[in-house]
Amino acid sequence: MNHLVWKQSLFSNLISLQNDIINGRLRKESFSNRWSAALNGVNLRMEAKGFIRQTVSVINESDNSLIARSESALFSGSYQIVMASGQEYIWHHSGLKHRGWYISGPGGEVVKCKGRSNKGELLYENSAEVLVLLGFCLFSGHLRKNILLLFLVIFTIFIWNFR
Repeated sequence: MNHLVWKQSLFSNLISLQNDIINGRLRKESFSNRWSAALNGVNLRMEAKGFIRQTVSVINESDNSLIARSESALFSGSYQIVMASGQEYIWHHSGLKHRGWYISGPGGEVVKCKGRSNKGELLYENSAEVLVLLGFCLFSGHLRKNILLLFLVIFTIFIWNFR
């Protein structure tokens, strides 16, 4: 398995991925559901649609072909990933504090990420660069959805108590 370290500055839209040989990045475009990503020579664009039932399309930057598509399960912490080749994977968050995630396929775990809010480490199989980048994109959307839902619950309780 390959090893990467990831870092994200506070209030930054950029996640950097690196080890001794490989440098990569994932950047979310401000005020949109689009990401640009690069890792080990793979340049991608990701576009998300929806909120509760979110779908993410992964597009190859060089020829605009669809590489993968993912869809979240309704009110679940998992996403189904279907590659253009037909291979299927599942993205899961791990832990109660949502500090990690992993992607599993027919042969077991392909990508595993753990860390804190701004840095961590990642292990992945050879040729899984697309899954690594998509995993961070899905984690970002999953975290944002959970924070917004938590805010709505607290706001509703607050309004309910003071009416």
